[in-house]
Amino acid sequence: MADGFEDLAQEAEQLTANVHAGTELPRVQRNLQQIAQAGQRLWTKASIADTDSTDVKASLLLGSRGFDLPKLSRRLENINAAKSFEPLAPVRDTDIQGFLRNERENALLTAIEETRRSTFAAANDCHWNCVRQEWESEKQRILQALVSQGFDSLTLPPEAPQTPATPSHPTNIRSSLDPVEAVYARQVCVRNDKAVNGLHSNLAGLFEKAAEKFTEKSASESWRLLSALLDTPHLRQRTPEGRATASLQAAFIRQGRRFLESGYLDFMRTVVYGQLSAAQLGGIPSTQRLVTAFLRLQLPRDRFQTEDGFVDGQPIWALLYYCLRCGDVDAAVQVLAQSQHSLGEFQTYLEHFATSETGWLPQTLESRMHLEYNRVARHSADPFKRAVYSIVCGCDPVENHAEVCKKTEDYIWLKLHQAQPSDTMVPGVGGADRLTFADLQHTMAHTYGEGHFKAQERPWLYFKVLLLVADFETALEFLWRQPSLRSHAVHFALALQESGLLRLTEQVSGPILQRDAGEQPQINVGQMVQTHLQRFAATDPREALEYAYLLKSISGALGDELFEQSVSALALETREFSALLGEMNADGSRKPGYLDKFKVDASGVVRQVANRAEAEGLLEDAVHLYDLAGHHDRVISILNKLVSQVLVGGSGVTSTRNHLKSLSLAIAKRYQAHGHSATSTNMASFCMLVDLIQFFDLFRSRHAGASLDVLRRVKLVPLNEGEIELRVAGLRQYTDEVRHVLPDVLLTGMQLLYQQYTTARGGSTPMRSMSAVADDSALASIRQQARTLITFAGMLPYCMPGDMNARLVQMEVLMEV
Repeated sequence: MADGFEDLAQEAEQLTANVHAGTELPRVQRNLQQIAQAGQRLWTKASIADTDSTDVKASLLLGSRGFDLPKLSRRLENINAAKSFEPLAPVRDTDIQGFLRNERENALLTAIEETRRSTFAAANDCHWNCVRQEWESEKQRILQALVSQGFDSLTLPPEAPQTPATPSHPTNIRSSLDPVEAVYARQVCVRNDKAVNGLHSNLAGLFEKAAEKFTEKSASESWRLLSALLDTPHLRQRTPEGRATASLQAAFIRQGRRFLESGYLDFMRTVVYGQLSAAQLGGIPSTQRLVTAFLRLQLPRDRFQTEDGFVDGQPIWALLYYCLRCGDVDAAVQVLAQSQHSLGEFQTYLEHFATSETGWLPQTLESRMHLEYNRVARHSADPFKRAVYSIVCGCDPVENHAEVCKKTEDYIWLKLHQAQPSDTMVPGVGGADRLTFADLQHTMAHTYGEGHFKAQERPWLYFKVLLLVADFETALEFLWRQPSLRSHAVHFALALQESGLLRLTEQVSGPILQRDAGEQPQINVGQMVQTHLQRFAATDPREALEYAYLLKSISGALGDELFEQSVSALALETREFSALLGEMNADGSRKPGYLDKFKVDASGVVRQVANRAEAEGLLEDAVHLYDLAGHHDRVISILNKLVSQVLVGGSGVTSTRNHLKSLSLAIAKRYQAHGHSATSTNMASFCMLVDLIQFFDLFRSRHAGASLDVLRRVKLVPLNEGEIELRVAGLRQYTDEVRHVLPDVLLTGMQLLYQQYTTARGGSTPMRSMSAVADDSALASIRQQARTLITFAGMLPYCMPGDMNARLVQMEVLMEV
């Protein structure tokens, strides 16, 4: 090991010799201590130089802003943070007082730290919640705008150049309503006219009549279906909660079956009357003969087996089925009476079925027929026999009877016979052998859904299916998603909303279809109507107001809120305030607007419009609207702000100033003549600003004497020493708007005094004819008034602009020369 260290030492010396060989620099022999001392001296010099340079730069920077850096440094050094942030000193186990003191201080520090952390976390959460809410609101606004314009993608049009918003008065502007929307709008006006006059109106019936003019027959058929579903006069109260009751479900089932049966009867007559020779229709007109003729044309006997014989040459079960399909149960009983085969107890079941008021068999007969179906009919080769048993006793809900039900309407009709009403809307409670109305709704909307019915290709068919099972909210949302059918969706929603059957969302913001706590669908009718209004509000404001009034019929505070929101948005978008809301006449009376037609509290609506106008920065519009609503204090307050901003005038504000001047003078005269409800402080400030408008106008017109007369009359600033304290105290009765223009008033007053002084000294006025003593007295009086203004400016209890005092003093000094 020693030899190894010696070899290393020799190699190190050899390396050192090689490094310094051939260099011109002398070798420096230093030990480790000397090297450490030299490094310490170099570091000290460098740190001192850096610190001095930094301190000098900091002193120059802070000194230019009025800060004394050495003094601040000393104060910072004297701050002792040890008491607050140093760890607590350990205590002995027997020091009870010290232990309790430490525990108390630890608890306080912990509480402070937790509070600080929770405060920062709450502030951060609040910030991001506000950001998310603003984004959701903006997102909904953008989506509504796109939907109202018919955009199916986010391809936005090029941005148009912004122009100042001015009130629009369309004269020959083409209506944005298409023919279908125009027909609907006329019926809405008819409904509102009746409602205003206290007459009952049926919106669904009005729309049904209007739909007869549509070229799209599916729309008119859907309106007939909805009118049929709502034609339940025996139900005194129809509410969203009532849809979960057995009585209302039974009414929907009966009305749906009758509608389908009536439609199929018309279809059979069309087929038979179109081929009378082949149908061989003859004898006394009856449903049985019509069905027999129809079967001669439509029934393919070679495709199925028949049982239990024939009647009039047609299979008995097919005759029974089609008689039931037409809704004529008595005709089915007559067919059964003509049968030459015994059908057991089926005739008893059918007779009870025909006389039943509810449309269902009594429980005992239903159980017996169900057993008979399972024993005999379920395995029958005749598909019509199986279908008739299922219709009469409502059994075997799993069987679709595809051989009989060729069309969707046939299938829905059969299922409506099988469906049983129940006091619940929860599917699956009836078991496997029983189909409840809730089960039928779930099957149509979710189990089958849009894909099964090819809803995108046949939207009206799927819409009618959902109406037949009373799933109104899902039906409306589906129709709303079809761009070409949105106007129909809105009016179906309005008709259903008037009936009181829709489940409505509690807020307007959010998606069109939502789910409540019980997973029941809710529809956002308010957003649908408001989005629809955006299409034609600019060109047809009166029609849009009619639609907004329909929202008021929504029960509770939501209806009033939606009505006021829609009217506010409509008025602000069209700027037709006078036509829609009315206006004030010069004699203090109110000229009614189109809103007064509905006999509502116009002042409350106008006030909300005024609030939104003020929030959006449309202050002049807000003045007119607050004045119309009788909120005089807000009128005066906003006018004070507007007038104070343009009072002095200048380049670019002449037209605005003149407009505000005319408006202020008109309101001041009317309020003075007919009274007002504004506060004394606001009204005093308003009167002062109106007088100051005249003061500055005279000053710009170079009427110095008249300007000073106005300044003396308004008594805002003193012109003699005895008024100084009185004028300083009098400023308390004015608002900040008057105090804001006070420096300009002082400077203008000083300029007027200086003009009088130079004129008096120059002799270019009649003052030159006075005696020298009178001239000196006048000049002294002017100088005294100037000193009074400077003294008044110095006694004001708030800061003046930085250069204002200097300019006042400068002009006063010029008068002393």
